[in-house]
Amino acid sequence: MPSTATASAAGLPSLPPALPARPRRPWLAAGLLWASLVAGVLAGLPAAGFAAQAALIAFGTALIGWTVLGLDDVSVALAACLGLVAGGVLPAEALFQSLGHDLIWLLLGAFVLAAVIARSGLAERLTLALVAGARRTDSLFHRLNLAIGATAFIIPSTSARAALLLPVFLVLARAARSPRQIKALALLFPTSILLTAGASLLGAGAHLVAVQFIEREAGLSLGFIDWAVLALPLALVASVAATSLILALFLDRPARHSVPSLPPPATGRMDRQQGAVLAITAATVGLWFLGPGLGLDPALVALGGALAATRPALTGQGLPAILKQVEWGLLVFLAATLVLARSWSLRVRQLVWSMACSPACPSLPPRSGC
Repeated sequence: MPSTATASAAGLPSLPPALPARPRRPWLAAGLLWASLVAGVLAGLPAAGFAAQAALIAFGTALIGWTVLGLDDVSVALAACLGLVAGGVLPAEALFQSLGHDLIWLLLGAFVLAAVIARSGLAERLTLALVAGARRTDSLFHRLNLAIGATAFIIPSTSARAALLLPVFLVLARAARSPRQIKALALLFPTSILLTAGASLLGAGAHLVAVQFIEREAGLSLGFIDWAVLALPLALVASVAATSLILALFLDRPARHSVPSLPPPATGRMDRQQGAVLAITAATVGLWFLGPGLGLDPALVALGGALAATRPALTGQGLPAILKQVEWGLLVFLAATLVLARSWSLRVRQLVWSMACSPACPSLPPRSGC
């Protein structure tokens, strides 16, 4: 929801200042769930061993903190990891080494590149140029959906994409003719951001964790092209359907077919710095897709693009100022999540193998090494 200053700048009605609300968390329900979790693990899996039981309890406790209590994601993940380390389930090195994982460096490079794009004004310029040719309002919305979806291949989080596209929304909302069109635009942007996130491997940090989990458990390696082939069609269909639904619910037929009121696109040629940012971004994304065939590591490609994009002589952007805009909390959260996922995977695998080797489970096929 836009603030009062932001809304006034966009020509929207200002909102009264919201009173600070004290969060009401269902601590009793969370406590009962946690007690049930601990009792179920200890009583239902007595032969699993302390390490497997602790891993299951830690993972379940983190889920309760994230979902039922709505606590800070980073704090909950770090607390769960510290509990596993303190209990001797994981060595301390596992937590420290996760911060040096190649996925963390990949996201760091992508965040730097995204911050450079945001500060250069390139995203706003390209989006407005894309929608400038729309002759009807429904065509405008579908073009916006495609433009928003394209950012999923560059920006590594939904919140960063929202921050990048906020100026575009404000410009379009200022030019809108009716309050219902503003409402439709306000719903289109977050809906498209969420539904198109699955199209790209970089669309959300959870995708990278999932890829690592799949590779470790199934031995199947998914690259940028593999992910796009599998997920892009579904994300495209879902986002197009959602865009059509928003148009049908908020705008009548004459409004959908009317000529949209659009802000004028940027005039003149792109300056040298914006051209450099565009070239570096295109080269980085291209190497992400072609990297497996060329033997290039995606994390190294991201870092190379980030270093090139933060050369003041090229783009006018310096690395120290850009690093202040990186979502460090998300990077720490993903590092902790990698530790939790690794602990969960290892201990559950040991648990399944112990059940397969147990004479009390004759229905399971025998395993070698029992």
